[in-house]
Amino acid sequence: MTSEDAKLPIYKIDVDGDPVEPIENRRKYISQAGVIVRDEVPISIAEWLKPAGVAEDDPCYVHQHYKDFCFDTLLEHFNLPDDIEPATKLKLKQWTLSKMADAFRKYKKTLWA
Repeated sequence: MTSEDAKLPIYKIDVDGDPVEPIENRRKYISQAGVIVRDEVPISIAEWLKPAGVAEDDPCYVHQHYKDFCFDTLLEHFNLPDDIEPATKLKLKQWTLSKMADAFRKYKKTLWA
């Protein structure tokens, strides 16, 4: 069994970037996004979203390279449609990063509790 066989397929992505088919792989996609965020983003970072006007190297916010790394790591576990357009993949990335942000906030809230 190759690593390509071990990947879960995503057959359909809607206009908002939400992977909708198959539904069981959608749930796994969201769950895996949360696992990756908890594993890869240091707990010393306070916030996911950096407000406008804040220095790029501010250690209180998740840098874009962490976000890109998390997204790329997630895609290593899933097969996207072969005919996916770049605009659709960008929407998928935005949608995924919003799910990762939710997972990060919930994780940090649990740590503080």
